[in-house]
Amino acid sequence: MPDIALTYTDADILVLDDNPVNIELLLSMLEDHGYHCLRGETDPRRLDTLLQARMPDLLLLDIRMPYLDGHQVLERLKTRWGTLAPPVIVLSAQTDADTRLKALGLGARDFLPKPFDQFEVLQRIHNTLELHFLLRQRSSRAELLEELVEQRTAELHRLSLTDPITERPNRRGLMERLQHRVQQQAGAVVYFIALEGMDDIARLHGYGVAEALSRALGERLQQQLGDELRVSGVWGSNEWLLLDLVDPAQVTLDPRATELVALVSRTFEVEQLLLHLGARVGVSHTGFPHQSAEHLIRLASMALPAENNHWQCYQPELEQRLLLQNRYRQALRLAIDNNELFLVYQPRWISAAVGWLGPRRCCAGATPSLASSRRWTLFPLRKPVVKSCVWETGSSIPPSASSSNGWSGNR
Repeated sequence: MPDIALTYTDADILVLDDNPVNIELLLSMLEDHGYHCLRGETDPRRLDTLLQARMPDLLLLDIRMPYLDGHQVLERLKTRWGTLAPPVIVLSAQTDADTRLKALGLGARDFLPKPFDQFEVLQRIHNTLELHFLLRQRSSRAELLEELVEQRTAELHRLSLTDPITERPNRRGLMERLQHRVQQQAGAVVYFIALEGMDDIARLHGYGVAEALSRALGERLQQQLGDELRVSGVWGSNEWLLLDLVDPAQVTLDPRATELVALVSRTFEVEQLLLHLGARVGVSHTGFPHQSAEHLIRLASMALPAENNHWQCYQPELEQRLLLQNRYRQALRLAIDNNELFLVYQPRWISAAVGWLGPRRCCAGATPSLASSRRWTLFPLRKPVVKSCVWETGSSIPPSASSSNGWSGNR
């Protein structure tokens, strides 16, 4: 008796033959050799029901059957079940070449003639089951690997949207949330928070303390303000963002912004140190004209107030003022490079009762980048270049000290 491996005795085997005697013969032979999960069926029309109830690991199929012959069964398996169909070994007394080739072409794994040799059938059943379970194992490993890749990809995506120090959303994560809101044409309020004092704390107490302070700030904002519609996160080294994902018409900005300033400016206890931060908060919302989420955030940053622990909502004139300031700064740098600035003295009129207070020093520029050829732009030296006063003259240079206007000029 040949030595036949019986490794897969737990395999589920289904025999489909219109002759009950043939079914009984096969099931008895398989049971005698250790197989115990066996089923038989004489009506090929019930095959789909049997497969739906429990998919077998192997189908032993006859060719000549009423209602549906073996070839039609193979076609239905291929069409209905595809890659989920069980492997098939055909056992048939019809052994002509056309029958065999047609069965193999329709997906049969093997073809054995009747009457069959018992040990040959057992060996071929073993070989087919071995290949079937090997392919299933590889498919399971591929599915597991695909699942692990998907999990890792999702984790990497999550990490790419998270600040590693505070574990709060980073710039990309905040932008993604706000952009999704903008694309849906849903409302949102943006609070741009500029932190004051973080750099001094890092230099004085170390960057580890500064990182711990950032974590404490994130936890405080999350505990006090955090819900599904309020998202806070890190925008830059000293900037945070709070997103109110609601319709701005339903929000009263004053109490929310005031609460935010109070939360940030309240004392922090970090590593047995009492630390203080200041906050300047600029606010914008989707009620203002905007092209994108980035534009909304830029409007909020424009609205940052000059004073610490204050907040300010964006207004269109703020943008115009910033553009004017930037134009003057650039013009001043160009005038300095081109040696086009003059030192002049400007009299200051207080009132009719007080009269003239005395001159103050100013820089005057005649460069076209500062003003036209018939206008002089004056910048007081003791104040930042934010405000400017313009003096009309028909001359191309400042009036001399002897002029009736009381100006003195030195280049």
